[in-house]
Amino acid sequence: MDIFSICAIYIDETTQLRWIKNPPVWILIDTKSKCQAGAAFIRPCNQVSSCHLIMRESFQFFVRSCILTMLQPLTDFCVARGVRQQDFADLVKRCFVLSAKRKLEREGRLSSISKISVMTGIQRPAVVNLLENLRNPAESRDFIARVIGQWSSDARFAPKRTPKKLSIEGQRSEFARLVSTVSTDLNPHTVRFELERLNLITVRDGYAHLCSPVYITQGDPHATMRLGAVDVADLLVALQENAFLAQGVPNLQARTEYDNIPDEALPAIRSWFLEAGTRFHERARIFLSKFDRDINRSSRRSDGRHRIVIGTYSRVETLKEDGEND
Repeated sequence: MDIFSICAIYIDETTQLRWIKNPPVWILIDTKSKCQAGAAFIRPCNQVSSCHLIMRESFQFFVRSCILTMLQPLTDFCVARGVRQQDFADLVKRCFVLSAKRKLEREGRLSSISKISVMTGIQRPAVVNLLENLRNPAESRDFIARVIGQWSSDARFAPKRTPKKLSIEGQRSEFARLVSTVSTDLNPHTVRFELERLNLITVRDGYAHLCSPVYITQGDPHATMRLGAVDVADLLVALQENAFLAQGVPNLQARTEYDNIPDEALPAIRSWFLEAGTRFHERARIFLSKFDRDINRSSRRSDGRHRIVIGTYSRVETLKEDGEND
């Protein structure tokens, strides 16, 4: 019997396995929960071993379908940029080893070669070679976006929420102090050079003026793809948390799409997206800066440390008219 044709399976008197079509996921429901109807407590399926044999084949098929959908744009990018399949496969192996190593370390377990080999299916000699050449890069943080965000939201550099001009000459300048609040490893002269190169600041009479509170990477392919790679990584983690982890408030996952827009409307739509997105991120920075301990010193006594991300993007795809031949 095809498990996908079953709407609900009772595991025991109080636990029900249910297939939800939108979003497509298996969930476990505590039928004795005192929550409102339709809002019963949900537990991730991977925590209940009695369901594994029932779910394994169909769930793995579902997972592979999702991976295939996510991989297609990536392979399209590789083909367009001349990245061969073997090069891609080598990169995938490195990612598998790094992911297994990170998982073991998060769980407080020894990341041995044997464990990584079992988890990834990669032969032990290959794991040894990959580990020897594996760099464990720090989480990517685009310093340009961080400097602009700090300049736009920190009251020391943006009184009344308006970025002020900053003195820029010398190691004790206001600009140098701004850069040091982002990272003490950054050289203010290097940051200034990059901001000027990207036309994000103008320098007049010894002062730097911020041209825009939002960093848009158009015209800089390296920065665009680097930022996009980080966005994709965060998106995939956010989707996994929504699909498999029970959280009080889920991650934001929203999408708006229309598929019959004429050519003449595109310039106005693109401009509206940029303007509305810029205003939204300005509001988000103002809100989040109230809680960030680098900006709000009253929050420094609070426990824990978390990174908060909210990203937006837009895309225009040209489709064939109805009745047009392929």
